[in-house]
Amino acid sequence: MKVLFFTEYGSLNGGEFSFLTALPFLQQAGYEFVAAIPEGSGLARLMQKKGVAVAPFSVFDGDHRKSLSRIREQLAELLDVQQPVLVHANSLSATRIVGPVVAASQARGIGYIRDIFGMGKQAIADVNQMDRVVCVSQAAMDFHVGKGIDRARLCVIRNGVDLRRFAPIDRSGHAPVCLCIGQIGMRKGLELTLELFRQLSESIPAATLLIAGQRHSQKDEAIEYEAALRRFADENFPSGKVQWLGRRSDVPELMRRAKLLIHSAKQEPLGRVLLEAAASGLPMVTTNVGGTPEILNGLSELMLEPEQIADRGAEVAIRLLQQVDFYQEVSGTLRQIAEANFTAQRAGQQLLDCYIDVTENTKAS
Repeated sequence: MKVLFFTEYGSLNGGEFSFLTALPFLQQAGYEFVAAIPEGSGLARLMQKKGVAVAPFSVFDGDHRKSLSRIREQLAELLDVQQPVLVHANSLSATRIVGPVVAASQARGIGYIRDIFGMGKQAIADVNQMDRVVCVSQAAMDFHVGKGIDRARLCVIRNGVDLRRFAPIDRSGHAPVCLCIGQIGMRKGLELTLELFRQLSESIPAATLLIAGQRHSQKDEAIEYEAALRRFADENFPSGKVQWLGRRSDVPELMRRAKLLIHSAKQEPLGRVLLEAAASGLPMVTTNVGGTPEILNGLSELMLEPEQIADRGAEVAIRLLQQVDFYQEVSGTLRQIAEANFTAQRAGQQLLDCYIDVTENTKAS
């Protein structure tokens, strides 16, 4: 059966890697994929390597975004050509685009919610035209039900991680390298990470901080936010103490280099970097927002309110770096959590079950 995979951008972020982790299980079950994504993008190249055909599709004309009606018109034309049984929209905004298109076709539609933010009434109505909408956490599902998305259409499938790529190592001889991974944006709370690290460095002068990620937004406030972060780092740390690595493709290697993950997000549906750190047995200090408590169930000492993470988080981080027994206990528990709840096999099977359930229901004419 043919599935049309649609997402607006060709970048590779957590949502894309999560789908790619589940993709082999769907292909092995007989689903053939065509990806409607920007030609030549990083996602397009990786999809092609995994045996997915690419039907070039862009929501932009040059630097200008097409109108919603035009995007839908072109997407409907693509459905007429490809004749998929199922359309998989891999983000909340993509789901909003696809809803009315699928409703007017013979294809079924599955959307993905990887964000926690409000939408207008029309956007909610558009999403409610999908046959199924997958949420990456119970927190994301509860939020969007409260905003008006039909609960009957929703289900929760938590992302999975390749436990071979992300695996524990002995870090007993590691230098105190702290790691922060994620887009550079206000939602990720990087100003809190830098303040936490400033306090940590007072007790552990040898500590360094690696920041992997880049800013995508071109809004003035986002540009100024990044500039302010860099000014803070320049004013509070000697050269080399905080290293801005930019976008990286070697996350498993970075996690093997690191001794601690710091993740100060102010909103996080289900942070993939936290799943990867758990699988790597990499202890962390993070915030108790969104779906994070669903990952770190039983490890409440690692999670703090965003407004507390700079001060109290530094205390937890110092304890982890200085107390060997505590560090090893947390590391082992994190790996056990990943093995029990967040394997690629589990996520792939749950998504496959969702595909089967949706496609086996005959669509009314």
